[in-house]
Amino acid sequence: MTSISLNQTESEKRLHRILYFVKYLRAMILNFVLISLAVALYIAFGITGLYPMAEDTVNALRAQMDHPERYGGHLGPYFFAIVGTATVLFMIAFFVFIYISITRVWRKSLKAQSIVFVICILLFPFYVVPQFLFSYSHLYPLFTILFGISLTFAVWFCTDLSIGLWKVSTSPDVYSFVATLGATVQ
Repeated sequence: MTSISLNQTESEKRLHRILYFVKYLRAMILNFVLISLAVALYIAFGITGLYPMAEDTVNALRAQMDHPERYGGHLGPYFFAIVGTATVLFMIAFFVFIYISITRVWRKSLKAQSIVFVICILLFPFYVVPQFLFSYSHLYPLFTILFGISLTFAVWFCTDLSIGLWKVSTSPDVYSFVATLGATVQ
């Protein structure tokens, strides 16, 4: 059996842990752009069914726009459309900022993102335990097992990402990291 060894610098080894997150960020940015376009087309022209991932968002927006009209809200039917659009645009800008800070290796930004992920991991049980207990007592056991597996995966993903971002931010050789990442960015 033949083995091939590559002489990789430490930053290149760290790159491989973050590379999948960069691809995930690309997909999330594209998803948010397509959802925002679908919502904008619904608001402007009433068109639905263009992007299947946006159907739940459009249906929720439709219900929220109908709610103030039915119950006499003074904010108007388009308040929720404006807030939703602003939220989507903020999320797109946030994901683009994370993407750029990884590809350009902004050390302070990467450390801040790593700390935010750790805080989210620490706060995660306060949000999830009531849902898990409800699922355990009221729903089918297989669903509870699948829910637990998905929660475990979410915690593992955030932990791995946090460690990877921290290691990249403390990498002594960022030039080889940026050069290696340069081929995937283009």
